[in-house]
Amino acid sequence: MRWAARLAALFSLGIAGCNDMKPEDFADGGPRLVVEEYFAGSTRAWGVFKDRFGAVRRQFVVDMTGTWNGRELVLTEDFAYADGETGQHTWRIVKRDEHTYEGTADDVIGTAVGRVFGNAVNWRYTVDLKVGDGTWRVKFDD
Repeated sequence: MRWAARLAALFSLGIAGCNDMKPEDFADGGPRLVVEEYFAGSTRAWGVFKDRFGAVRRQFVVDMTGTWNGRELVLTEDFAYADGETGQHTWRIVKRDEHTYEGTADDVIGTAVGRVFGNAVNWRYTVDLKVGDGTWRVKFDD
């Protein structure tokens, strides 16, 4: 299993706020990230959920298993949260062009869009997130 430090930043799930970074800013960075190659097989990541004020609300570890069939990457994420809760999330990701990926998942509203340049990826999507007895519509900017 690959233990990737950059995944902590790559998939640290933070609720979108004022983010001036763009994936194009990393176009010259290396090694070049090829999503369907990087996530094929097993990967582990660590991350946090932050609220809009920057306070850490939840920590997690996620074990990912990816399968690339030449057209679609199926990426299954098994989450273990610091509070003991677990969950699973499965992405179906298609490469549209050299820099663009689109993905769907059961809890994602519409289609997620990923932009890759150099060694960085930016993944944007919206989910209905269960919070207590209710649901919040949350936009993610990973």
